[in-house]
Amino acid sequence: MRHRRQVIGALATSLITILILPLLTNVLSHDLEAWVDDHPLLAWTITLALATLLATAAARVVQQPSRKAPPELTVSTTLDPLAMGVKPAVPGGPDTAPTMPTYVERDFDESLRWMVADGGFVCLRGPAAAGKTRSATEAIRRMCQGRRLFRPDGPAALLKLAGTANAVVWLDDLERFLGPGGLDTALLEHLCAPADVVVIATIRDAELAKLQHAAWIRDEGAPEVTDAGARLLTQLDPRRMIAVSAQLTDAERGRARSTLDDRVRGALDGEGGFGESLAAAPALLQRWSVGEGALFASGQAVISAAVDCRRAGYAAPVPFAVLDVLHRHYLPAPWRNRGDLPSLDAALEWASQPMMGASSCLIPLAGRRYLASDYLLDRTAAGAGPVGAQRVRAPVWAALSDVGDDHHLVTIGLAASQEQVYEVSERVWLRAAHHGNEWAMLLLGMLLVQLRRPDEAEEWLRRAVEGGCTPALGPLGYLFLLRGDTTEAERWMRQGATAGDVGSMSVLGLLLRRAGNDAEAERWLRKAADAGHPQAMVRLALLLAERGAVEEADQWAQRAVDAGHSAALTTLALLQQDPSQAEPRLRRAADAGRADAQALLATIYAERGELARAERVARGAAEAGDVMGMMVLHGLLAHRGATEEAEELLQEAARRGEPTAMTALGRRFAEDGDLAEAEAWLRRAADTQHAPAMMLLGALFLAAGRIDESREWFLHAKSSGARDAARILATHFPAGDGS
Repeated sequence: MRHRRQVIGALATSLITILILPLLTNVLSHDLEAWVDDHPLLAWTITLALATLLATAAARVVQQPSRKAPPELTVSTTLDPLAMGVKPAVPGGPDTAPTMPTYVERDFDESLRWMVADGGFVCLRGPAAAGKTRSATEAIRRMCQGRRLFRPDGPAALLKLAGTANAVVWLDDLERFLGPGGLDTALLEHLCAPADVVVIATIRDAELAKLQHAAWIRDEGAPEVTDAGARLLTQLDPRRMIAVSAQLTDAERGRARSTLDDRVRGALDGEGGFGESLAAAPALLQRWSVGEGALFASGQAVISAAVDCRRAGYAAPVPFAVLDVLHRHYLPAPWRNRGDLPSLDAALEWASQPMMGASSCLIPLAGRRYLASDYLLDRTAAGAGPVGAQRVRAPVWAALSDVGDDHHLVTIGLAASQEQVYEVSERVWLRAAHHGNEWAMLLLGMLLVQLRRPDEAEEWLRRAVEGGCTPALGPLGYLFLLRGDTTEAERWMRQGATAGDVGSMSVLGLLLRRAGNDAEAERWLRKAADAGHPQAMVRLALLLAERGAVEEADQWAQRAVDAGHSAALTTLALLQQDPSQAEPRLRRAADAGRADAQALLATIYAERGELARAERVARGAAEAGDVMGMMVLHGLLAHRGATEEAEELLQEAARRGEPTAMTALGRRFAEDGDLAEAEAWLRRAADTQHAPAMMLLGALFLAAGRIDESREWFLHAKSSGARDAARILATHFPAGDGS
């Protein structure tokens, strides 16, 4: 048990980063530090939802991770592609007896083989059924004969292979090996240390996009716990990430036509991509989506239930008993109460039937368990299929909560948080936390922060820290930051930074800057930036720019952009003193989906008098849900007299937790004499560490004769950097201003 906790505590850093404390750059005010004051709960909610995608992807292990060394084979010319995970293909005619179709040489094969022969890490990426696994298998079979071949079934088994020589480590579906206790930069270096070792992997584009996008949104915020697995992907040599297209090039099509295999030539004109046609993948979606009769209705329902189990974070094959309960909720209404439905066994047999002799919608496994096809899962994520446009149904959460172990309870809770079914997240994480799962304790603590239950949050975060979960140090520090206790917040952040958490290093640098200690702040920010933390790169760029080192600042901001941190484009723009030079970079950021860049573009247009254009761009940011865009649009509308719409935007921004908007509403209620409503809005803004709201609360209480409360809020404002707070304290509270 102790060893398990140590592993979880040390290696949970490979995933949790994206879940905690996103503090987005406040480009509108040109003050990076202000995001701590501005949007903590909103950004955390967005990040947590994206985190679900990453955590669910990372947990896609059919069996529980093995504690034994992974099975070993010896590479030879008879290496079986099916054993390597190549999808079954449509059967051939009498002249095509081999099980697998003839391999069609891909244009990238020569480069791939050189990389495999050279050793180290190489990954093939592409859509489902594009031929990634087949190409990798052919390269291994040709270049690695006589080497030991290891096929670990999960992260725990992967750890057993560090230092193994004369080996091929096969990581089909790379996302299964990322996450807690999984592959990170240090482990990959250990695996690849012997010169005669190659680590070869595949990953679907859909999963890669989740990981990369989660890494991007994660890097917006701090403190964070380094998601070592996702960050690993951003640090890899892009030449070793080989793209495998579903469509063949002209040269590849020519080679396919020259084969004697009818299946290969037929797939050239098949529906979908070449590999999809060989594996009959489009037929899976067709079987699931189109049909009639009782058997189709039952079979479709059981497939939908199995797909939704995977969408709900349950990565293991689904037991027969669970599908028996759940599939009834997916039957069309006219069929639900009929007594002539086929048995579940018949429905499962129908759903597991190979299409055209190749793949099947459900994969039957030992113990009467069934796993939904990867292809159907990806198509559902794209909005296709019977459940593509639907939320996971309530009975799924209940059923899976009862059968999942602690690992699955964690991923189920993450998936529920994506759907904003927070009561499910709390319930399953609480159960796992009571079992001693530190990962669940951390997630539960962060959820309770979001739900404004700080005392309960602190209890679970402390228990996670006491259990050896180093990643909980940053969130615990953030909780104190929300309470206005910057001293205690810095203490916990410093512990996290000292323990090697680059997210805590980044926030510690932020806190030190606010305290005026730029020298130590730069040291921590450089350490985090050198470790590949894009948000630290941005913060370092701003620090350097403020002291005049604009050239180096620009280099760090560009490195953050190159690492996939599109928010750094706005930082690059801010480093340009001339708006005409900033504008092209802001356009790039806006094109990359950055609503904050749209808001900043709107301010540039407004400053040069292009008010109609500014309003149009700001409206786009506001309609995307960006509160900064709402505030810019609010100002533009108020300027031209559209007060009603401007007021609606201000209130919407306040409801979404934008501190400037909440402070403005509080001031307005105070001016109207509604002191209770004013206090409520100002307290909400002050809870986000918004210094202007603290100052107004202090003034409000001073005028009302609530002297102790007034002094307390002016002290909070002073610690948050409000310039006038010290003067007011000295003037009105000379006997004890806390200075």
